[in-house]
Amino acid sequence: MVRLDRAAPEPLHQQLFRQIRDELRSGNFNRSSSRLPSSRALAAELGVSRITVNLAFSKLHAEGYLIAKKGSGTFVADPLPDAFLSADKAGLSPQMAQETHISDRVNKIPDQRVGQEFDLGPTAVAPGVLLTSGIPAVDEFPIAIWERLRAQLLAKKGANLLRYGSNRGDVDLREAVAAYLCDFRGAHCHPDQILIVAGM
Repeated sequence: MVRLDRAAPEPLHQQLFRQIRDELRSGNFNRSSSRLPSSRALAAELGVSRITVNLAFSKLHAEGYLIAKKGSGTFVADPLPDAFLSADKAGLSPQMAQETHISDRVNKIPDQRVGQEFDLGPTAVAPGVLLTSGIPAVDEFPIAIWERLRAQLLAKKGANLLRYGSNRGDVDLREAVAAYLCDFRGAHCHPDQILIVAGM
């Protein structure tokens, strides 16, 4: 079903990407026919190089239309990324439509400071432990240990914790990293040569 126009100003890999994407959006693929031909087979069938096919496949991978399974091949993503962009379907998703279950341990939470300050969003239930992903089991949190450590840290550093930290990262952590590098990696470095930054 792919027709490439070699006289068109649009690059062949872009034409291939667009036509495969449109075919996937049309819903003609189902679970039993979700495996795409290999790049070698498709290139031979269309009379183009494998680089052209691989470029189109890479873009389809990047946009969430395809999933590569090592040793098995390339498959159509389920669901397609377009499903997450459709805002015209009324009602809740199946996950949100399920009944929420509150743990029996909620009433035994040792910390009574919970209240309406928590926004639990679409779950629309009181603060507590849910069998829903993304909401922690607060009754399992070691509050007494946390409070003791918090008090120790405040006593040690005091008001300094209320200020902005160094843009190079925590001094104690940089010193520990420098000591590790010197002792175990044989690197001669100073804590000022180390940066601890946010991110991955």
